[in-house]
Amino acid sequence: LEEEELISDVFPLHNSKELKRVKNKWYWDFSIFTLGVPEEVQAYFGGAVAMYFKFIGFYTMMLIIPTIFGILTVVYSFETPMKITFFAVFNLVWATFFLEFWKRKCSVLSFKWGTLTCSIDHEVQPHYCGKGRHNIIINRYTQDYPLWKVRLKV
Repeated sequence: LEEEELISDVFPLHNSKELKRVKNKWYWDFSIFTLGVPEEVQAYFGGAVAMYFKFIGFYTMMLIIPTIFGILTVVYSFETPMKITFFAVFNLVWATFFLEFWKRKCSVLSFKWGTLTCSIDHEVQPHYCGKGRHNIIINRYTQDYPLWKVRLKV
């Protein structure tokens, strides 16, 4: 059917036994302190899916810090401009540390899973109409869209 172009893509079905094993491992070995993704998830679904769940788990764990600080700020203080400013600055510092820690964790996981050299090439949408130009950084022909037009649409 592929040769006759009646089917464009073919995808394999899930291995139900393996999927059940991965699910049981994830559900029953799930720790509140690690919020981790078992290696079986990475092995079955691949690095991109596992990285997504690692990020969600890491983000959830890191949100505990501003949550506790926010509750303490609300309980023990009135909404004065100084205290709100202090809380805003705390959130800025927290966000900076969060991003830096995630970059490190992401690099370690990418190295461990062998996805460090993977690149994501985004396909240009068919209705996209930009001017063609040579990009000297990646040494390829790309379509460029003026920044002022992008900002105008936003």
